[in-house]
Amino acid sequence: MPEWYIGLVVFIYGAVVGSFLNVLIYRLPRGLSIVKPRSHCPNCKTELRARDLVPLLSFLWQRGKCRYCGARISWRYFWVELATGSLFWGIYWRYGWSWDTLFYVLFAAALIAAFFIDLEHFLIPDGLNVFMLALGVARNVMLIAENNPQAWVVVGGWKLPYALVGAIVCTAIFATIAVMGRVMFRKDAMGFGDVKLARAIGTMMPLNLALLAFAGAVALGAVVGGALVLFTLKQQPSTPAPPAVGSAPTVSPEPLTQMLLYSLAVLVALDVLVFLYDGVRSLLSPGKSSAVPVEEEEFVPGLTTIPFGPYIVAATLIALIGKPYVLSLWDAYWRWATGGG
Repeated sequence: MPEWYIGLVVFIYGAVVGSFLNVLIYRLPRGLSIVKPRSHCPNCKTELRARDLVPLLSFLWQRGKCRYCGARISWRYFWVELATGSLFWGIYWRYGWSWDTLFYVLFAAALIAAFFIDLEHFLIPDGLNVFMLALGVARNVMLIAENNPQAWVVVGGWKLPYALVGAIVCTAIFATIAVMGRVMFRKDAMGFGDVKLARAIGTMMPLNLALLAFAGAVALGAVVGGALVLFTLKQQPSTPAPPAVGSAPTVSPEPLTQMLLYSLAVLVALDVLVFLYDGVRSLLSPGKSSAVPVEEEEFVPGLTTIPFGPYIVAATLIALIGKPYVLSLWDAYWRWATGGG
C-alpha cells in the first residue's frame, strides 16, 4: 500500500476525531453531556444531519454558516479538524505504524482539546488530564510487558518506571512555581490545571523531552504573550481613562496552606481518586457530585491575561513530532554553553 495513501487515511481519521473534539471543547467546560443530545446548531437547535458533519468539507460547503438558520459558525470548528488531521499525520510520519503512534495520537487529541478549552475558558477539565495520565501509565505498562529498557529509569540506584519519575518531577516543578508565585506576588500565578497537565506530560514523554517542552513553553509565552501585551497597549487610547467609581471586586487567592496541601494531593494523585469517585457517584446518583471543585470558577481574565496551558500544549506537540531535532538542538546548545565543542 502506498505510503501517501496511508498518510491520507491517517489525516482523514484525525479530521474525524477533530470533529468529535469540537463536541468536547464546547460541552466539557459547560458541564454538558458529550453523548446527548446529538450534534445541533447552538442557535436554532436544529439537529444536524450527516451531510452537515463531514469534517472540513461541510464547513467550506456551507461557507461557515448553519444550513438551517444562516447563523455563523465559529472558524474554531474548521481549525480543530485541520489541526487534528495534520497532527495525526505528523505523528504517523515521525513514529510509523507502531504502538507509540496509537498512544501519541490519542495524547495529541486530548492536548488539542485542552488547548482550545483553556484558551477560551481559562481552565483544563480534570477529565482530560486524567485521560492523558492514564495513557501515560498504560504506555509504560506496555513497555514493561515488552521488556523494553525504555520503560525504566535509574534514580539513586533504584530502577523505577519512567512514567512515575516523570510524573513526580514535572508535578514538583509546576507545583513549586505555583506556590512560589503565590508567595512572591500574593496572588495565584498558575492554576492547578497546568500542574496536572505537566504531570500527564511527564508520564507520556521521556523526562528530558518533557523538560525541553516546558522550557519551550516559557519561551513561547514570553514572545507571544509579550507581543500580545504590546499590541493591546498600542490599541488603547492615549488619553487616560476616567477614574472608576468605587472599587472593582477582587478574587481572593487560595490560602497558602491550602495550596501546599493540594500540591501534595496532586503529587500523589489523590485528585485522580476524587475524580473517579465523583464520576462513579454521579452515575449511581445523578445530580450529586463531590464538593471538590474542578477549577476556579470565580476567575475573570483581563484583556492582557493569557493562559499558560496553550503554550505548554504547543511546545509539547512540537517536541513530540520534532523529537530528534529538538534533542539534537539541545545537545548542540549544551555543548556550546559548556565549551564542549
